[in-house]
Amino acid sequence: MPTTNQPVIPVFFAIDDNYAPYLSVALVSLIKNASQHRQYEINILSDQLNAQHQAELAALATKNVHIQVVAMRPKFKQTMQAAHGKLRGDYETLTIYFRLFIADLFPQYDRAVYLDADVVLNSDVADLYDQPLADNLIAAVPDTFAADHAETITYVEQALGIPIGQYMNSGVLVINMAAWRAHGFSDQFLHLLNTYNFNVLAPDQDYLNLMTQGHILQLPATWNAMPSHSTVVKNPALIHYSLFNKPWHYDDVANDNYFWYYAEQSPDIDQIVLTQAAYDEADKEKDRATEQGLLKAALAVVMAGETNRLIAASKKAAVL
Repeated sequence: MPTTNQPVIPVFFAIDDNYAPYLSVALVSLIKNASQHRQYEINILSDQLNAQHQAELAALATKNVHIQVVAMRPKFKQTMQAAHGKLRGDYETLTIYFRLFIADLFPQYDRAVYLDADVVLNSDVADLYDQPLADNLIAAVPDTFAADHAETITYVEQALGIPIGQYMNSGVLVINMAAWRAHGFSDQFLHLLNTYNFNVLAPDQDYLNLMTQGHILQLPATWNAMPSHSTVVKNPALIHYSLFNKPWHYDDVANDNYFWYYAEQSPDIDQIVLTQAAYDEADKEKDRATEQGLLKAALAVVMAGETNRLIAASKKAAVL
């Protein structure tokens, strides 16, 4: 039953211009499945998103789904200065880290949903937001790419010290923002990142897992149906075309029918079709080489002998 006192549902995405067309598809799917009795605030975190993309995305808003583009450069720099910390790298390549700071940047929210742009929803995102977090720091789904490969299983269990079934994908999250602020999550993350020069495989995801272990609500796979060699999700509520499995690059991606259903209603459908047609064998070979490089890098971290130091340091930085 709709009520007048239900909370606004904040949903965050983090993109650059390259991902704007696919975010439009994600937003079409979110809006199509949104309840008319709830209010949604979509926050698109970006650095220098061009005016055309901003206008196209903002134009998708409806009466109860509000969309704003948030320029992260000034917000992010201010937060970094206030925390007396810094991130390695430059501000043009830090989009992956935005999700780790939204609790501080948006203190008006006590909980929020974070989604990667390469998703589509078949269900109301309010049902994801309403998951019973209790005192947990996040709600998430185990990562299927890591679980599908012997190299990444070894990396997660030996280098990070996390059972593979408890290693979460960071592309779909319900975040306990109030708890993150109360426990100084971002400060502890910055301390861990800047104090130890660790060579981790997936910086945002690995640190998030290390710092929230034991305080994660594990969601059913239907809320983050990723490509997998071993797991088939029936009737997915949310499909995540993670890593190289993009339907705008390949025509044999699992659950791509959902993507194209929503893409046909996107203002960027023509560009998306052209992108897929232009993705040639050289691009696909590069994807295969990159995947193999990731797997080799996973084993290299383990072989480097840094595992005990990484695990010990991460336990010191655990939020709870």
